[in-house]
Amino acid sequence: MRSDAEYIHSAVKRYERRYKLAIIYGLLAIAWSACAYFGYVELTGSTNRLLSLIGPNLREGMTVTANTVETLKVSNTASYTLGMRVGMVLYSSAIVSGLLLGYCLYLLFGAKRERIIAELYKNSKI
Repeated sequence: MRSDAEYIHSAVKRYERRYKLAIIYGLLAIAWSACAYFGYVELTGSTNRLLSLIGPNLREGMTVTANTVETLKVSNTASYTLGMRVGMVLYSSAIVSGLLLGYCLYLLFGAKRERIIAELYKNSKI
C-alpha cells in the first residue's frame, strides 16, 4: 500500500506529463486529418480517372446497344463500390482524428483531482 506522499508525487508526475502527451496527441490528430484529406483527394481523383476509362462515352445521337447498357451497369456498380470505399476511408480517418483530438482536449482540461493535488502540492510543499 502506498503512502500519501507517494500518491501525491505520482499524481503530480502524471499531471506534469499530461501536457506533453496532449501536444503529441494534438499533433497526431492534425497529421492524421491532413493525411486523410490528401488521401481523400488522391483517391477521388484516381477513382474518377478509373471510372472514366471503364464507362462508355455516350454522345448525343449515339446508338445504344446491349453492350453499352451492360458497360453502364458495370460502370455504375464500380462507381458505387469505389465511392463507398473512399467514403469509408475518409469517415474512419475522421473518426480516428476526432478521437485523438478529443483525448488531447481531455488531457489538457480534464482530471480535476490531479490538478487540485498538483496545485496544493506546489502551494504548500507537502
